[in-house]
Amino acid sequence: MNAFNRASDFTTDREVVASILERYAKRGRDIDANMALTAAPDYLASVYGIRDIPRKIQTDINWIFDVPQGPTTRVLPFAPLPNRDRMASDQRDAMNRSLPGAFNTDFYEAAC
Repeated sequence: MNAFNRASDFTTDREVVASILERYAKRGRDIDANMALTAAPDYLASVYGIRDIPRKIQTDINWIFDVPQGPTTRVLPFAPLPNRDRMASDQRDAMNRSLPGAFNTDFYEAAC
């Protein structure tokens, strides 16, 4: 199993898997929200990987995987993103176009 920057060894122990999934269900959304706030205004970092996850958030992530008799877990290495600046620019443009009152040039050009 993997989530955020953690991964576990494979296991066939259904109780352990269920326990990890229950823990993820309890805190996963909060962790996502906190990572998004940490990465603001560059939201892509929270989606594709923050190099330095704040200690409080990392503690919550660790809690998800640290179950009794659980499989060995490890922190996944950071992977650089090709075209990171381009993706951030594209996301910013999409968000700007979706704002109320924004002029959508694509729609205008298609209508002409």
